Amino acid sequence: MCMSAKDMAVIGELVLNDGMCNGKRIISEEYLRDMLKPHLKLGEKMGFMNYGYLWYKPYDDRDVYAAIGDSGNIIYVNKEENISVGMTGTFKPRIFDRVQFIEDKVKEAIYSGEI
Repeated sequence: MCMSAKDMAVIGELVLNDGMCNGKRIISEEYLRDMLKPHLKLGEKMGFMNYGYLWYKPYDDRDVYAAIGDSGNIIYVNKEENISVGMTGTFKPRIFDRVQFIEDKVKEAIYSGEI
């Protein structure tokens, strides 16, 4: 699948809005719950994140999710702050670094009005 960062952010918006888009149900609530629910706790190499169905839950105690793909691709969804970010590119080899980059740099740019 080939997607732009904007396309990825739109998928993140679907997750953020519980599967709804313009008042229409696109993804069932049941599937979303199951998709985001942790099914496996990953080891140190993967930052001890929880893993669902192609979605990671980086923090046990926060409503934050990420679909993390090859190289630097990521869909980041923060339900607590109502943020969806799509990002493409080459990045560090550890997947949890991308989540930290968004939380440290991208969110700051969003709140400062830079993006």
